[in-house]
Amino acid sequence: MVSALVAWLREAEPAWREAMVACWPMRVGVRESRRWRGKTVLHAAEWLVGARYPDEIGLATWPMEFRETNRGPKLRFPEDDKPCGIPAGCLQAAGFDNLFVAGRCISVDHDVQASVRVMGTCFVTGEAAGRLAAARCGVIEDRG
Repeated sequence: MVSALVAWLREAEPAWREAMVACWPMRVGVRESRRWRGKTVLHAAEWLVGARYPDEIGLATWPMEFRETNRGPKLRFPEDDKPCGIPAGCLQAAGFDNLFVAGRCISVDHDVQASVRVMGTCFVTGEAAGRLAAARCGVIEDRG
């Protein structure tokens, strides 16, 4: 299906003429991937109680969605339905002052990744990683 879509885009839109799939996954449906070890690691115990942080860049609001079996998703919700803050340190790679990550690569444990890997959180962490990197480089003002 992806190959057909790329072929259609290449034909339909000039901006996509050189588009290609550079790498295919080993298997379909992989929901968890490697994560960077960040200056901060967000753990399930913090997520479950809706922990908040002074340097948070956004909130994890999706339930932990586990799909380790073929019987459908198993959802785990936080206590009192409180969202958990995502500390900026989860986006900054440990040992690298100028390297920031986003999406399902942020520094969280297995259980928390089952929540933060969804699109809304990926958008939030992507914008935050860009802003943190720009602030680090002096491109924009760092507002903390």
